[in-house]
Amino acid sequence: MPRLYDEPCSTEGITPRKHTMRRLSSGTLKYPFKAMIVGDYFLIETGDDAQLVGSAARKYGYRYPPRKFTVRPASDGTPYWVCRRIA
Repeated sequence: MPRLYDEPCSTEGITPRKHTMRRLSSGTLKYPFKAMIVGDYFLIETGDDAQLVGSAARKYGYRYPPRKFTVRPASDGTPYWVCRRIA
């Protein structure tokens, strides 16, 4: 069981928006990293997909340095994982 769970970021004057992750017909995942601002998030259905998203988020953060993301299990007890932009 992970020690850290997702917590919403509090940014003054900005309401977090929920994005969606798409699976293309070829089976690859399409991530909404470019459209996300601080506090925005999207849900991930499986732990395997959460590992893929975490890896892609780290790569994206290296390419575009001010952007950082977390991938953590949802804190409300649902079986989802949450990818959230934190910086």
